[in-house]
Amino acid sequence: MWKLTLLGRVSILGIVLIGLSAGCSTLDSIGKKNFPAETTAMGQDVYLVEMHKNGKQPIQYTGRINASSPNPTTVQTALEESGAINKYRSMQITVYRKVAGSAQSLKMPVTFDNGTNAVSVEQDYALHPSDRVVVKHNSSNPFGKVLGAFSGSSF
Repeated sequence: MWKLTLLGRVSILGIVLIGLSAGCSTLDSIGKKNFPAETTAMGQDVYLVEMHKNGKQPIQYTGRINASSPNPTTVQTALEESGAINKYRSMQITVYRKVAGSAQSLKMPVTFDNGTNAVSVEQDYALHPSDRVVVKHNSSNPFGKVLGAFSGSSF
């Protein structure tokens, strides 16, 4: 039997924590929601964009990923093809990616710049088959953002 000393146990824990923090996401970003039936039943080469506004039924757009293209299908491409950029001036975007061997999804927030109508370059992820891009109308106003910066809350 292997006997681990206290130093050995701490070292193993440290390696695991470093490995988690070096990745693009953490355990906190794994969503607890399962994918809806539509995304799990989708074909191998499609993604889904869900556009939510004011508690109404979401508008869904299904796009195809062209694997033979030299340019990958990105979040920005999905927003343009779905028409989300034209529908919303300001939006909150999250990509949900299925984790292999798990019923949970990886939650990847995306920053959208209203001035340029573009996704942040660092977060313009290449979409994988069965990815779900959730777009929500951001109803906060500029005055509320300024007050929130000073008070630590959002309006």
